[in-house]
Amino acid sequence: MGKEIVIFGSGQFGYNALMDFGDENVVCFCDNDKSLSEKEKYGKRVISFEKLQAEYSDEVVVIAVDGRSAYEIARQCEEGSVTDYLIYGLLKENVSEGGREELLAFVDSPLNRSCLRKEIYLNRTRELERQVEYFKTHVDIKDMKPARGDLRYRQLKCVEVSAEFFRKIGELEIHPFLYAGNLIGYVRHNGFIPWDDDIDFGLIREEYDRLKEFCSVHMAKDDMAQYGMRIWHDHFNIVRELEDGYTVGMDFFPFDYYADHFSIEELSSLSLKLKEEMHSMKSEDEKIRLIEKARLENQKNIVKESDRVFFLLIMWW
Repeated sequence: MGKEIVIFGSGQFGYNALMDFGDENVVCFCDNDKSLSEKEKYGKRVISFEKLQAEYSDEVVVIAVDGRSAYEIARQCEEGSVTDYLIYGLLKENVSEGGREELLAFVDSPLNRSCLRKEIYLNRTRELERQVEYFKTHVDIKDMKPARGDLRYRQLKCVEVSAEFFRKIGELEIHPFLYAGNLIGYVRHNGFIPWDDDIDFGLIREEYDRLKEFCSVHMAKDDMAQYGMRIWHDHFNIVRELEDGYTVGMDFFPFDYYADHFSIEELSSLSLKLKEEMHSMKSEDEKIRLIEKARLENQKNIVKESDRVFFLLIMWW
């Protein structure tokens, strides 16, 4: 073989894999059980995952554990930059006939290993689809528990940073309102949607332009230097990096007052046309110029105030 084999899992499945591959083709075992680290099983050294990352990440890792645990270890390998791995159970299914030579020849092929990893991803996708279907059938989304851990921390930091940001721009006297996922979260979950991690705000056009101009001018100054700004064709984004390395953001979307004679059907038609034009555009600058041109041409349908408020020109539905 061009590469040596590390068997991840030193239990019964690991022993079976060792017997299949042959002692001479296996360099060692890896195991998450810290008590086994640097000990010997079946005549082979057992190493920790950290040792695998540091010294054997370029070898072929065969995950030899039972059931769902194999997919959990596959994710552990991916997240730990150990990317050339196989699952022993799937390997045996694909090489059900033949002996050791056929098995080693299969594992020695980079293409075979790549194809088998695709099968791992497909299996994981199917499992997720089954879980989603069960979730949709048996769970009311309104009853989902709030986020916990890092995600909840990010949500609370979003609120904290947003409140601080609005205090800093108090002189502008703008009136942002919750929009999109955050408005849904407020109504449906009495807070954030459990999986959301930013805040979306809407602003009437005049206030949107005022805030956008203010941020463009003041972001480089000392009092606002901790914030960053990025402009997109349909909104702009304000972000702040926290001391612990997390980045939290606020998205601001413009809304216009429309005249009574301009229907939602006309806006939908215009929105669809713009989306089709943008499909072939490769840069955000092109999209920004397109939207600005369309907005100026559509100015005849926009009024200072009315009961009809719509989101820009690019509608999400």
